[in-house]
Amino acid sequence: MKKGVLLFLLVGILSLAVCYGDVVNISYIHEHFEDLKGKEVNVTGVVTAKFKNNLIVIQDKTAGIWLWNSDKNKFSNVEVGDEINVLGKVKDFNGLREIEVTKIEILSHNNPLPDPKIVKIKDIKYNKSLMGTLVKLCKVKVTEVSGKKFVISDETEDIEGYFKYNDYLTLKVGDVINLTAVVGCYKHTIQVYPRSNEDIEI
Repeated sequence: MKKGVLLFLLVGILSLAVCYGDVVNISYIHEHFEDLKGKEVNVTGVVTAKFKNNLIVIQDKTAGIWLWNSDKNKFSNVEVGDEINVLGKVKDFNGLREIEVTKIEILSHNNPLPDPKIVKIKDIKYNKSLMGTLVKLCKVKVTEVSGKKFVISDETEDIEGYFKYNDYLTLKVGDVINLTAVVGCYKHTIQVYPRSNEDIEI
């Protein structure tokens, strides 16, 4: 009974924190994503990827999440390694969990990035809470290549990947690689996105 009361109070406190703008852990957003859609949240994290000047990814000690804004220069002054605080609304964009940022503050620069989480494909393919997290897939085999798109597989599953940058490394079917990437989603299909050619070891 006491545990139930404590859990109820904890959920209430966290809900109030979201409503009144206190910083919350990113994992809290994933855990309560359906309830938080359309609501404003306040999060702080280190930028782990910058794909465009209006599309970046941050991660705190608990999880990661994508940040977006319609202003194509919203994050032009933000660099990988910056610790930032943002306010914005929780959104679901074709399955991608993201925050549409309304306010941003750069807190510090040149912070160390979190170590990528070593996973199997099955660990991320059906786990939406890993969207925005930096992961590493070891000894995966390239099974399909089509321009910027590719498919990799291990002994558990296969998954799609995509190069969101130009001058990308040419992969070949049959290559066995170690891949560091950010977990994302496109049209409700979880995918992985390397940040640069340095994320690929052949």
